[in-house]
This record gives sequence, C-alpha cells and structure tokens, in this order.
Amino acid sequence: MSSVFARRAVDPLVLLLERLGIYHRCYTRVKTGKSIDEKYVRKNYAASGRLIQDCIGTRVVTYFADDIQFVMDLIRKVYDVVEVVDDTQSQGSSVFSPRRINVVVKMPSGLPHVRDIVGNEMQTNGSAIDDTMEIQLRTVLSEGWHELEHDLRYKDFEFWNQNMDESRTLNALLATLELCDSTMSLVYDRLAYKSYTAESLRDLVYAVLRIRHARVSENSLYGTLGILLKSHMKAILRLDRNEFLRLFALTSEKLPPEDQHILALLCMMICPDAISVGDVPSEMKRILENAIKDDDKDSLEKTL
Repeated sequence: MSSVFARRAVDPLVLLLERLGIYHRCYTRVKTGKSIDEKYVRKNYAASGRLIQDCIGTRVVTYFADDIQFVMDLIRKVYDVVEVVDDTQSQGSSVFSPRRINVVVKMPSGLPHVRDIVGNEMQTNGSAIDDTMEIQLRTVLSEGWHELEHDLRYKDFEFWNQNMDESRTLNALLATLELCDSTMSLVYDRLAYKSYTAESLRDLVYAVLRIRHARVSENSLYGTLGILLKSHMKAILRLDRNEFLRLFALTSEKLPPEDQHILALLCMMICPDAISVGDVPSEMKRILENAIKDDDKDSLEKTL
C-alpha cells in the first residue's frame, strides 16, 4: 500500500514529463522501517531535532544533461519545494565528484502523512518523520557513476583511503562518464547540422528538439507548415530549445502533443508573419500566440 501512495505523490511530475516527451526514466521507493530506524540512529536525529525527509524518494533520470534544469523548473511549478541541495554549487571546481541534485518537496495534498504511510514498519517515533519526499535528479550516465561511487567507495571509505592510486584510477573512470554525459548533446548538435546540410527537415526537427514527440511523420511535412519550415531550416538549426520546451509546456495542456502542435509552434517561433489564414486552426493559433506573447515565465505555474 505504501508504494501506491508513493506513486500517487510522483504522478503529477511523471505525467507531465511523459506529456512533454522528455526522455527520462523514473524510479520510486519507500524506505523500509529498518532503513528508517538505522538512519535515525546513524545520523543522530534525536539530538539534532531534524526530521527525516526522504522516507519516500524518487529518482528522475534524464538522457541529456541540459534537461536537468528544465525538470527542476517543472518541479518548482508542480510541488512546494522545501530545499534544493546541489553538490556542485557548494563544492566548486576543485572537488571531483558526480553532480548530485536532491530536491525536498512537500507531499501533495490529499495523501496521508508520510509517517502514516510508513509508520507500521518502523520503531522510530512518527514525530521524527516530515511530510515530505525527496526527488533526486540525475542523468543516465551520472546514474551509473553514482551507483559505482555509492556502492564501491562511499560504503567502504577507509579501504579506498588506503589505496589512493587505485582511487585516482576510479576517478579517471568516473571522469570519463562525465565527459560522455556532456558529449551527448554535442552528438545531437552534430546530427542536427548534418540533417540541415542534407536538407532533411524531419531529422533536423528531431535532432534539435530531442523529445519523443519530435519524430514527426513524413506526411505532416507535406502540408503548408512543413513547406514553410523547409524554407527556414537555418532558423530551426539555431532554435533556442529551452524556449521551445517552455512554450511547449505552456500549451501542452490545451493542445495534444501531435505533429501539428509541434510544427505550428516552430512556425510561430520562427516565422509568424509568414503563416497564412487557414494554415493553423484558429484556436490553436490563439493558444500559441498567447503563450509566445506572454514573457512572464511565471505563467508556466498558472498553466501547470
């Protein structure tokens, strides 16, 4: 039953990510009573007066490193954020470790208090449990890094301290994963340019946007929107992807994530004056125009 409530707590974010087509994986867990009791003692919660905030935890793993910030923005709009811990912000460039972003949020309304979800399995006093959950943000490759770092070195710190040469070798392995992480977007930038030079509009749109819905059908490109975009391929190549995602999020509740929605939004961003009456349904055009005209990014909160 506890896992059911955990999934319900995460659903608002997961459903939004799926609706937008962001490449990701999501894993949710509920700490066992034994794990809660062990943490309560190990971290001396009784003396500090702090509350355990991660009895329910979710890990959102993105395929691309530059999607992490976009997911963070969505979290701020979907949940009431209590705390954000970004290790790279506090450690600086001189410390070598995987990037770790952990976000503590309040549980959505309508669900039992966390202590009631996990309380039957633990000895720890329920008053030590906060009504929060933790959302961890990782990339696919940094996820592998974290697993290695946590299971092999973090849990056996003294052993690695006595074998510094091998520890440095492990650092080199982890650095390779980080380099691969940052290279993923560069690979798609190269694919986008290659598609542009080959005059392949379908491949260009997909390589630039990097979302599941961006693999538009060939038939959709034979219409007036596709023909219009074909003459503005250089502008698509230079498109601000983050701005597209923001506008796509603003309009996704009112418009289904179909080919016409994506192509129309691209046209409205790149060449709005070239769109003729009848190229885009009037209601779709009105929604897209309102989203583009609204420069207040807080409007995302109203839409979501």
